[in-house]
Amino acid sequence: MSGPVGAATGTGQADAVASGRIATSPEDVRRQSENRPTATQAASQGDDPKASAAPSSEDKVSQAKMALQRAVDLNAKGDKSCTDAVRQARELAPQKDR
Repeated sequence: MSGPVGAATGTGQADAVASGRIATSPEDVRRQSENRPTATQAASQGDDPKASAAPSSEDKVSQAKMALQRAVDLNAKGDKSCTDAVRQARELAPQKDR
């Protein structure tokens, strides 16, 4: 698996993605290549007035995918906390109108 989901196989890496230290969008990649903080980091530091503290829908999808991968990994180990990761993924995933 590639991208942030494949890269974030440990909780330390997942935490780094969630906190904005690892780029999860093309804009964050550009920011990091220019030695600027990701949008999440800039918003939390108050450095970028355009940056929003709320994650974009693309960021939420990336985080939901990471949570699902974490659930798969935990389930493979027989860890019952995989249900918490599934619940987190459901909360992050975009909801379709019914």
